Amino acid sequence: MKNLSLISQNICDLLKGEYNEVIYKAWLFFTEKAFIEEENIIITVPNQYIKETLGERYLSHIEELYRRELQFSKLIIKTDGENDIDKKHNNFEEYLQDENPSIFMEKIMLSSKKFFVSF
Repeated sequence: MKNLSLISQNICDLLKGEYNEVIYKAWLFFTEKAFIEEENIIITVPNQYIKETLGERYLSHIEELYRRELQFSKLIIKTDGENDIDKKHNNFEEYLQDENPSIFMEKIMLSSKKFFVSF
């Protein structure tokens, strides 16, 4: 198998040439630390906002660049917190059992664009 870190660096070099420095540093540099997990390429970002923006604006292009070099199932963008959950728990049900329900609901509410409270 080809070296993912070299491929990622080549893809980052292409992205640097296609987009200006501000866009690259704000959204695209996360591609530098991509890794493979269960036949998927994973890009980890620090928060939900960056995940959504990267996914909406750049995911298809980044995926196209990786597909030129590698065979993989999906390109997935995860937040740092999602990776912690994946490492800590094998499935969602275990996570629900271990997590404080009020904290869990707060995380869901904070990560959702569509959440609102009515009185």
